[in-house]
Amino acid sequence: AESKWAARTSKAQILKDIEGSLGRLGVDTIDIYLLHRDDPSITVPEIVDTMNELIKKKKILSWGVSNWSLDRFKAAVDYAKSKDLVGPVVDSPQASLAKPAGPVWPGTTHMNAEREKYYTTKKDDVSVFAWEALAKG
Repeated sequence: AESKWAARTSKAQILKDIEGSLGRLGVDTIDIYLLHRDDPSITVPEIVDTMNELIKKKKILSWGVSNWSLDRFKAAVDYAKSKDLVGPVVDSPQASLAKPAGPVWPGTTHMNAEREKYYTTKKDDVSVFAWEALAKG
């Protein structure tokens, strides 16, 4: 059986998962849909194009990611801009007052100096949704 923590970023997985989410929530549209974990074997264009297909169908209004590397996140933003598409508007890394030195669990991301610099100097309309902000406190 597939782990509930497995990356689900192929077009088929995203389309299946969005229908399940819409059904469980009992809504026609989700305001912000986050893709949890990344699968680098799936191309950024496939992911961005799929999310924009969902926006065109009004199944989601915007989208973001959780636990993606900064390089993949930037690639998604850049690809979307180059194609005049909607890029991710949220990045959700682990970010706590304790300033961890590394990821809390394998396959997760955390706020580090490189990420902090990107978000304090970049002028993109991207919000950071921190998880575990109180360091398990």
